[in-house]
Amino acid sequence: MPENKGYKVDPQLVWKDLEQGRNYKSAERQYDIIRRNERMYVGDQWKGINSKNLHKTTYNFLGQLVDVKVASVMANLLTINRRADDLDADDERIQTAARAFELADKKNWDRMKMDNMNEQVLLDSALAGIGCSYWFWDDDIKTGNTFISKGDIKGELLDSVSLYVSNPNEVDIQKQDWIIISIRKTIKQLKEMAKRNGVPEDQIEMIKGDETRTYEAYDKAQNDQDNIKQNSDQGTLNIRFWKEDGKVFFAKTSTHVIIKDKTDSELTRYPTAIMTWKPRKRFIYGEAEITHIISNQLVVNKQESIRHLHAMLMGIPKVIVNETVVNGFTNAVGAVHKAKLPPGSPVSNAIAYIQPTQMTIDVDKSIEEGIDRTQSLHGVNRNILGAARPENAQAQLTQIKQSNIPLESIRRRFHQYIEDVALIWLDFYQHKYKLVRRIADEEGNRIDFTGVDFADVYLKTSIDVGADTQWSEIIQFQALNDMFDRGIFEGNPLAYVERLPANLINKQQELIEEFGGGEEAVDEDQQMMFELMRMFLMQQPQEIQQQIQQLPPEQQEEAVKALIAQQMGGAQGGV
Repeated sequence: MPENKGYKVDPQLVWKDLEQGRNYKSAERQYDIIRRNERMYVGDQWKGINSKNLHKTTYNFLGQLVDVKVASVMANLLTINRRADDLDADDERIQTAARAFELADKKNWDRMKMDNMNEQVLLDSALAGIGCSYWFWDDDIKTGNTFISKGDIKGELLDSVSLYVSNPNEVDIQKQDWIIISIRKTIKQLKEMAKRNGVPEDQIEMIKGDETRTYEAYDKAQNDQDNIKQNSDQGTLNIRFWKEDGKVFFAKTSTHVIIKDKTDSELTRYPTAIMTWKPRKRFIYGEAEITHIISNQLVVNKQESIRHLHAMLMGIPKVIVNETVVNGFTNAVGAVHKAKLPPGSPVSNAIAYIQPTQMTIDVDKSIEEGIDRTQSLHGVNRNILGAARPENAQAQLTQIKQSNIPLESIRRRFHQYIEDVALIWLDFYQHKYKLVRRIADEEGNRIDFTGVDFADVYLKTSIDVGADTQWSEIIQFQALNDMFDRGIFEGNPLAYVERLPANLINKQQELIEEFGGGEEAVDEDQQMMFELMRMFLMQQPQEIQQQIQQLPPEQQEEAVKALIAQQMGGAQGGV
């Protein structure tokens, strides 16, 4: 990749690069597609559609599809793992670096609320094709009381339309010649930023607002709060990154002013990570989840609206009145109607009801099949929605695994995104952690370290994936209840209460203490659970025991849990 050696910052050239990126995205209809996808996701699905007399019925199954997939990908617990290369496994200095950085990862994960950020990144990528995060150094962050650290990593989410690259056909963002992050800021913010960076006053006065909102992509971003003014109170901040001799440099510009001149970030990686929802060949911006199935949603909405209109128009029989014999007619309750009929003539000669025709059942079938097929083809099947009912333990295990298959490729890309973020953090640790920092491990042991002291250390970075918390808690709860009903916990309620999922009942810890439990009992949890599972298995028919015992050892525990969950579901009527 050619580097931008000696690059001189020019706001006009930065704006030219930005315009080229905007033209490319406009040609790909990125702004229109993302705007429509976001609107459809939140349920605003009738905009621009002439509904005439139809009531605007919305069955937002696309929103459910996205929410279910995002939640399923987020279900696993993730942790960042740092470790020495196999050849350096005995090097104490490298082991110290790996341990210190892992503890810093956990602290920063909690401080920056990474679970919330990750969920939003997944949602952004599902609606826009990619989700983006931007990481930078904030000198104002202060942590600690007795031992104070100043300055740390800070992260923000970027709309995909705020990211522009030199070559959109290159899907690896670290191989780009340059990247530009374009953000809307108030003029006050831009001027204060320029003043902090020592920009002359005459240059600061040249910072003006612009009306460029076309490239914001989202409906709610099309209007500035002050749009009644002649000049907008918001302007565009462009942050351009490039590499020279393996180092990342950056500059900040507005339309005509350099707000921060060329600066060495001291990093070696672009501090931006992207999560691609569905990759496209030679297209860094990816493909969104719902772009090509919006028409399915619109068909369902229109069919439902027509069905409801038919019910309103045809739900009540039509009254036919012979005006020559009936003097006025009303539907008022208890009303008396006078009719001049010849003796012996039936009342039906004066008043009659016409029963409306029934709507064909094919409409309901079409609606249901449209929703089911769309969701099923996009990985939201009966297994992942919990609608399938397994018949035995093996079927339960198969259901759990099959429900995850359609999401595996998305989950792998999400884990790669987290690993890319972890590599960016490592870059900050090794080049920006210049002061001594104190951090504690799980046992309370304090570790003092200075990140730049380990700038030459190579560490393997990977993502450890924990158990699916949703399935684990459901199976654990169902298993405990089934064992309780069978009397296994009779005379020992403490063993039952201690093993319930955390925070399932109010004042759970107090209840444990009332039963005489405490921290000393926690160490026996795993052994006791295995014993309870063994006792449960011994009560099963011989063929079930043989079926489970024939499984590989690592699958037997899951099979017993699945069997308990399946029997518990049957005992509760399949709830």
